[in-house]
Amino acid sequence: MSNTSKILIICQDNEINRDLGSLLTDVGYEIHTVFDDKTALKTAENISPDIAIIDTSSPNINTADICKNFKLRNTTNDTQIILLTAQDSSSEEILVGADGYITKPFNENILIATVNAHLRIKKLLDILSTNNNELAKNLYQLNVLYNTSSQLAGTLDKSKLIEIMNTGLEKSLNFSLCSALIINDPEDATLIVLSEYPLTEKLQEALKLRALVGYKSLFEDKTLPFELSIKNIKLQNHFKDENGVLDLAVLAWDRLFSTINTSDQFFGTVEIIRKQDFTGEDATCFQTVVKQVSLPLESA
Repeated sequence: MSNTSKILIICQDNEINRDLGSLLTDVGYEIHTVFDDKTALKTAENISPDIAIIDTSSPNINTADICKNFKLRNTTNDTQIILLTAQDSSSEEILVGADGYITKPFNENILIATVNAHLRIKKLLDILSTNNNELAKNLYQLNVLYNTSSQLAGTLDKSKLIEIMNTGLEKSLNFSLCSALIINDPEDATLIVLSEYPLTEKLQEALKLRALVGYKSLFEDKTLPFELSIKNIKLQNHFKDENGVLDLAVLAWDRLFSTINTSDQFFGTVEIIRKQDFTGEDATCFQTVVKQVSLPLESA
């Protein structure tokens, strides 16, 4: 994916389009030129420009309408709008929703400096937006953790505890598949799978084998809490949407894995899988939810 800044020029004057396009292309920017309002909005929706330069003297271009529409759309509300204006009209035009202006005839060095300054602003806005999204996500995860903790405090039913754990993980981490191996004794082991779509038979068997291998790998040099074989693992599969299917390809996606245990007692393991990579904050949230369910399970 290219990181080249995108500049949309909205102007009906071919000479200005040529001069601006040539100058800004030489600097290294990706240039798109349009000649009317409708094409400007459609192009902006497709490319999400970093900067739009609007020639306010073009008779068939409604500067105020373009500025308003840019600020109302998610794909363009952070686009920096620079007006190219006649010297005697800048004070009025700047009020229509633009972020800056350059008077005609423009000085090439001033134009490039103005564009660069607004690109720096755009990049700062992008960083702020990303940080705000991360903050919102973290606050949501904290809220889920609080609610999960409150629910866990109200029950000692083992099945209900696992259900609360799975629901908390789903809400906070938006996984495609959660696989929890719960072991009561060698003859009573259940793999509880919560998935976005139904699983193929091959994936069901692969998940059972994966859970068994993961369990045994935890005790390579120690005595297993339970001697377990794949034939003793029952499968419970719950899915949210039947209009799809999950196959073996999901095993190549990103994963988080944890034991469900206290210092004195082992209950099982849990793994979540999704296509999008998990972050460090996601891993912390995952471990916290799993730990929350371990203590109530000891009393269940």
